[in-house]
Amino acid sequence: MQCEEFYTYVYYDPLRNNTPIYVGKGCNERAWIHLSKTKINVQFRNRLRTLKKNNIKPVIGIYAGLSEELSLFLEEELIFKFGRRDLGTGTLYNLSTGGDGARNGPESCKKISNALLGKKKSATHKLNISKSMKGKPGRSGSENPMFGKILSKESVLKRTESRRRNMSKSVE
Repeated sequence: MQCEEFYTYVYYDPLRNNTPIYVGKGCNERAWIHLSKTKINVQFRNRLRTLKKNNIKPVIGIYAGLSEELSLFLEEELIFKFGRRDLGTGTLYNLSTGGDGARNGPESCKKISNALLGKKKSATHKLNISKSMKGKPGRSGSENPMFGKILSKESVLKRTESRRRNMSKSVE
Protein backbone atom coordinates (compact mmCIF):
# COMPACT_ATOMS: atom_id res chain seq x y z
CA MET A 1 0.00 0.00 0.00
CA GLN A 2 1.49 3.31 -1.07
CA CYS A 3 0.82 6.40 1.01
CA GLU A 4 1.35 9.97 -0.04
CA GLU A 5 0.69 11.52 3.34
CA PHE A 6 1.66 10.20 6.76
CA TYR A 7 0.82 11.06 10.34
CA THR A 8 1.97 10.36 13.88
CA TYR A 9 -0.71 9.35 16.34
CA VAL A 10 -0.96 9.23 20.13
CA TYR A 11 -3.42 7.13 22.13
CA TYR A 12 -4.55 8.82 25.35
CA ASP A 13 -6.22 7.02 28.28
CA PRO A 14 -9.36 8.85 29.53
CA LEU A 15 -9.40 6.71 32.70
CA ARG A 16 -5.94 8.04 33.57
CA ASN A 17 -6.49 11.75 33.03
CA ASN A 18 -5.74 11.45 29.29
CA THR A 19 -2.24 10.13 29.90
CA PRO A 20 -0.50 9.15 26.65
CA ILE A 21 -0.28 5.35 26.40
CA TYR A 22 0.90 4.65 22.85
CA VAL A 23 2.59 6.49 19.99
CA GLY A 24 2.72 5.30 16.39
CA LYS A 25 3.25 6.38 12.80
CA GLY A 26 0.83 5.59 10.03
CA CYS A 27 -1.19 6.41 6.99
CA ASN A 28 -4.75 5.62 5.94
CA GLU A 29 -6.49 3.69 8.77
CA ARG A 30 -3.39 2.63 10.73
CA ALA A 31 -4.20 4.59 13.91
CA TRP A 32 -7.55 2.79 14.32
CA ILE A 33 -6.31 -0.75 13.58
CA HIS A 34 -5.29 -1.20 17.24
CA LEU A 35 -8.94 -1.07 18.26
CA SER A 36 -9.76 -4.29 16.40
CA LYS A 37 -6.39 -6.01 15.97
CA THR A 38 -5.58 -8.69 18.54
CA LYS A 39 -1.94 -9.31 17.62
CA ILE A 40 -0.48 -6.22 19.25
CA ASN A 41 1.64 -5.93 22.34
CA VAL A 42 -0.13 -7.57 25.26
CA GLN A 43 -0.07 -4.71 27.78
CA PHE A 44 -1.41 -2.20 25.26
CA ARG A 45 -4.09 -4.65 24.11
CA ASN A 46 -5.14 -5.29 27.72
CA ARG A 47 -5.38 -1.56 28.42
CA LEU A 48 -7.59 -1.08 25.35
CA ARG A 49 -9.78 -3.99 26.52
CA THR A 50 -10.14 -2.37 29.95
CA LEU A 51 -11.30 0.84 28.32
CA LYS A 52 -13.72 -1.07 26.09
CA LYS A 53 -15.11 -3.00 29.08
CA ASN A 54 -15.90 0.37 30.70
CA ASN A 55 -17.53 1.63 27.45
CA ILE A 56 -14.79 4.22 27.05
CA LYS A 57 -12.96 4.92 23.80
CA PRO A 58 -9.36 6.06 23.92
CA VAL A 59 -8.66 9.55 22.66
CA ILE A 60 -6.51 9.43 19.52
CA GLY A 61 -4.48 12.53 18.72
CA ILE A 62 -3.22 12.91 15.15
CA TYR A 63 -0.32 15.00 13.82
CA ALA A 64 -1.31 14.90 10.15
CA GLY A 65 0.06 16.01 6.80
CA LEU A 66 3.60 14.80 7.37
CA SER A 67 6.18 13.16 5.16
CA GLU A 68 7.12 9.62 6.14
CA GLU A 69 10.52 10.80 7.36
CA LEU A 70 9.01 13.52 9.55
CA SER A 71 6.33 11.21 10.96
CA LEU A 72 9.01 8.64 11.92
CA PHE A 73 11.10 11.37 13.53
CA LEU A 74 8.11 12.72 15.48
CA GLU A 75 7.20 9.20 16.62
CA GLU A 76 10.71 8.71 18.04
CA GLU A 77 10.69 12.11 19.72
CA LEU A 78 7.28 11.57 21.35
CA ILE A 79 8.24 8.11 22.60
CA PHE A 80 11.39 9.63 24.10
CA LYS A 81 9.40 12.53 25.62
CA PHE A 82 6.63 10.42 27.19
CA GLY A 83 8.87 7.45 28.08
CA ARG A 84 8.18 3.72 28.00
CA ARG A 85 6.60 1.60 30.74
CA ASP A 86 8.78 -1.43 29.96
CA LEU A 87 11.89 0.62 30.69
CA GLY A 88 10.36 2.38 33.69
CA THR A 89 10.83 5.78 32.04
CA GLY A 90 7.23 6.78 31.35
CA THR A 91 3.63 5.90 30.52
CA LEU A 92 3.78 4.43 26.99
CA TYR A 93 3.12 0.77 26.20
CA ASN A 94 5.44 1.02 23.16
CA LEU A 95 8.06 -1.73 23.09
CA SER A 96 10.48 0.01 20.74
CA THR A 97 12.07 3.42 20.43
CA GLY A 98 9.99 4.11 17.32
CA GLY A 99 11.21 5.33 13.98
CA ASP A 100 10.54 2.03 12.25
CA GLY A 101 8.90 -0.16 14.85
CA ALA A 102 11.74 -2.64 15.01
CA ARG A 103 14.53 -1.05 16.99
CA ASN A 104 14.81 -1.71 20.68
CA GLY A 105 17.32 0.09 22.80
CA PRO A 106 20.02 -1.85 24.65
CA GLU A 107 18.06 -1.70 27.92
CA SER A 108 14.98 -3.16 26.28
CA CYS A 109 16.99 -5.90 24.56
CA LYS A 110 18.56 -6.81 27.91
CA LYS A 111 15.12 -6.95 29.59
CA ILE A 112 13.72 -9.17 26.85
CA SER A 113 16.78 -11.41 27.01
CA ASN A 114 16.52 -11.74 30.81
CA ALA A 115 12.78 -12.46 30.61
CA LEU A 116 13.35 -15.32 28.15
CA LEU A 117 16.43 -16.68 29.90
CA GLY A 118 15.99 -20.26 31.08
CA LYS A 119 12.43 -20.58 29.76
CA LYS A 120 11.82 -23.89 28.01
CA LYS A 121 9.72 -23.98 24.88
CA SER A 122 6.96 -26.55 24.77
CA ALA A 123 6.97 -29.24 22.10
CA THR A 124 4.03 -27.48 20.41
CA HIS A 125 5.90 -24.17 20.43
CA LYS A 126 8.99 -25.81 18.90
CA LEU A 127 6.85 -27.44 16.23
CA ASN A 128 5.20 -24.11 15.38
CA ILE A 129 8.61 -22.44 15.08
CA SER A 130 9.80 -25.26 12.85
CA LYS A 131 6.72 -24.96 10.60
CA SER A 132 7.12 -21.20 10.31
CA MET A 133 10.75 -21.54 9.20
CA LYS A 134 10.10 -24.18 6.54
CA GLY A 135 10.48 -22.93 3.01
CA LYS A 136 12.29 -19.74 3.98
CA PRO A 137 15.47 -19.05 2.03
CA GLY A 138 18.80 -19.76 3.66
CA ARG A 139 17.48 -22.27 6.16
CA SER A 140 17.89 -25.68 4.68
CA GLY A 141 19.74 -27.69 2.06
CA SER A 142 22.12 -25.98 -0.29
CA GLU A 143 20.90 -22.53 0.77
CA ASN A 144 22.23 -23.03 4.31
CA PRO A 145 25.66 -21.41 4.66
CA MET A 146 26.94 -24.54 6.45
CA PHE A 147 25.70 -26.91 3.73
CA GLY A 148 28.38 -29.36 2.66
CA LYS A 149 30.93 -28.08 5.16
CA ILE A 150 32.60 -30.55 7.44
CA LEU A 151 33.75 -29.17 10.76
CA SER A 152 36.98 -30.38 12.26
CA LYS A 153 36.84 -32.07 15.63
CA GLU A 154 38.63 -29.03 17.03
CA SER A 155 35.90 -26.66 15.73
CA VAL A 156 33.17 -28.84 17.19
CA LEU A 157 34.93 -28.87 20.58
CA LYS A 158 35.37 -25.06 20.50
CA ARG A 159 31.68 -24.56 19.75
CA THR A 160 30.66 -26.99 22.48
CA GLU A 161 32.90 -25.27 25.03
CA SER A 162 31.61 -21.85 24.01
CA ARG A 163 27.98 -22.98 24.45
CA ARG A 164 28.81 -24.45 27.87
CA ARG A 165 30.39 -21.16 28.98
CA ASN A 166 27.38 -19.20 27.75
CA MET A 167 25.01 -21.59 29.52
CA SER A 168 26.91 -21.32 32.80
CA LYS A 169 26.80 -17.50 32.56
CA SER A 170 23.03 -17.58 32.07
CA VAL A 171 22.54 -19.76 35.16
CA GLU A 172 24.52 -17.36 37.41
